[in-house]
Amino acid sequence: MIKSWISLEASSNNNCGLMLDFCFDNILIQSMPLTTETQCFRHEFDDSTTSHRFEIKLSNKLPSQCKVNHLGEIVEDVWAEIKNFSMSDIPLGQVFYGKSLYFHDYNGASKPTVGQFYEKIGCNGTVRFDFTTPVYAWLIENL
Repeated sequence: MIKSWISLEASSNNNCGLMLDFCFDNILIQSMPLTTETQCFRHEFDDSTTSHRFEIKLSNKLPSQCKVNHLGEIVEDVWAEIKNFSMSDIPLGQVFYGKSLYFHDYNGASKPTVGQFYEKIGCNGTVRFDFTTPVYAWLIENL
């Protein structure tokens, strides 16, 4: 059986209790309390031909942790940062961000929305990355 893996680095700009859950094919793989220190995540999976879904879920963000001025501009905030995403040690960089979707509702302040993911998760919600295996074939098609 051939194995592939996903790896990334995660951190927060504040030690305020944010949590990340990592799910692979709808199964919780790991929960990680975030700190300002960079933490590594890695998950191995079977590289046989199939479709996969990898999700990063942010929780514990409080409305009080996002300060907005009278113009509606964010002046202070906390977030999770996801960097150095790779598949089988091949860095994906902007490909990961471009292929990922970010589902959230502005921490309950708005209707649910879906948008592009740009490295930082600022609202409780889910980043979803769908791909197929074998990984080398997906990489050829998407890099």
